[in-house]
Amino acid sequence: MESGRKGRIVFLFCGVLLWACAIVYVLFSLQVRHKAMYQTLAQNQYSFERSFEGPRGLILDSKGQILAGNKDVVSAFITPRSLADKQRTLAFLRQHFPQAAQKFKEHEKKCFMYIKRTLSDSEIKLVESHPDSGILLIKEPGRLYPVEATRNVIGFVSIDNDGLSGIEKIYNAELKGCPSFVRAERDGRVGSIFFNKETLVGGSCGKSVQLTINSDIQYAVYDLVKETVENAQALEGAAMVVDPTTGGIIAMVQYPVCDPECATFDPTHTKNICVTDAYERGSIIKPFCALAALDEGVVDENTIIDCFNTRETYLYHTRISTVIPLGKVPLRDVIGFSNNMGMVQLGHALGERLWEAYKKYGFTSKTGLEVLGEQQGYMTPLKLWTRPTPLSLSFGYEISITLAQLVRGFCLFARDGEPVDLHICVNSEKNMHHEPVVKHKKSIDLMRSFLQYTVEKGAAKRAGLKGYTVMGKTGTARLAVPGGYDPKKHVLSFGGIVEKGSYKRVIVVFIKEPKALSASGSNTAAPLFRSIVQFLVTYDRVLPVV
Repeated sequence: MESGRKGRIVFLFCGVLLWACAIVYVLFSLQVRHKAMYQTLAQNQYSFERSFEGPRGLILDSKGQILAGNKDVVSAFITPRSLADKQRTLAFLRQHFPQAAQKFKEHEKKCFMYIKRTLSDSEIKLVESHPDSGILLIKEPGRLYPVEATRNVIGFVSIDNDGLSGIEKIYNAELKGCPSFVRAERDGRVGSIFFNKETLVGGSCGKSVQLTINSDIQYAVYDLVKETVENAQALEGAAMVVDPTTGGIIAMVQYPVCDPECATFDPTHTKNICVTDAYERGSIIKPFCALAALDEGVVDENTIIDCFNTRETYLYHTRISTVIPLGKVPLRDVIGFSNNMGMVQLGHALGERLWEAYKKYGFTSKTGLEVLGEQQGYMTPLKLWTRPTPLSLSFGYEISITLAQLVRGFCLFARDGEPVDLHICVNSEKNMHHEPVVKHKKSIDLMRSFLQYTVEKGAAKRAGLKGYTVMGKTGTARLAVPGGYDPKKHVLSFGGIVEKGSYKRVIVVFIKEPKALSASGSNTAAPLFRSIVQFLVTYDRVLPVV
């Protein structure tokens, strides 16, 4: 009996001892081993830190008009752990937001879950009309683009207001600014009463970016390009307007453009085809071949070139065809009526010098525009030349260039052979002065007269505008496809200059794959060029010569 009592006492003592050891261990863990963790947990109950983004900077046109501004957008969310009726909420999601319903299960035990960011007006009304759905609305910073025609240049932002394309991405750091970091204390029980707010790091608002784009001209040119593309039932079109004196881009247009707010928008339209797409552009390259021939002394204004008065013949063991046959004519008529027989003779005489000239004119280098995805073009390298290569180069094949490279090339004729650095932002640091890439100014003067003759009496009559000096050249090229060239797919172009006194504008236009087989640079691209010129001189109040 006595031994049994002693056993119970020992057992009880051991139990108490173990209980005391457990308490000591727990206290040791709380006070020593996990001290830092519990201090942090305790501090977070009454102290927290948050970052706050300032308003994103504006993107302005040359006149200070807003091209990209700020607006509040509405997003929908739920708090899965505290839903009053999960089944009702899930049923609502399955019916109206099926994608959110699919991810509900993996977020079921979380405190927050987005249903959808940036709701449409109809979706906001839908959620508001079902207050028992458990879905809540919150306002977030968003972006507003009032000018549809500038979307290929401006780009757009993500749902978190970070730039994804265009100027929004290139200048994202400047536009976004720096966030502020704030520490505050709050009532640990209520959680919504704040005091002792302290700014740890002061942020800054985003800086505005001003472009050389004129939104009025951009919109008008966009409408003209859109009309031409739709009338020609073409795949797409583009145009650029440049002030050759400064290199500033006044308009950079394409159609169609993307609409990131549209659920079915085509992501291929997010690129800026003026700089991303390089094509063989056909006869529009001929003025540059002729410029090289004049500058190298291969021909002069009095040289008579035999074009054999035929639409097709063999020259230098290569079959050559042309649209307008000519006999023995001066270089002016070869350019004016775009005769391939005359051009290939210039290309053959120049040889490798033609390759060097095109390179010098900027057709194998980027323009440096502040635009994403710019291509540098392509020209058959000398080591890959075949016998027809210089002949092809003379009338715009075996050389692919972007619209931006083409407009920079035509600026040579407006600047006495001096290159210009193109830019689209007002504060871009560009070199305004370069050494001329043409040896003799007379070469430029002659080409200017030839291009004016082309518009007044040659194949580009539809580009002319009475009372102004208009120079230009058409281009019609078959589109390269795997295995050769498609006879039913064409790229149409026109590049030219309009002048009146000190007023100068360089314009290039481009239409891709019109359905009508009869469509050409002269009957489709040239009238588009003329319409743009007519708007420009009216808008800029440049009166014609009477």
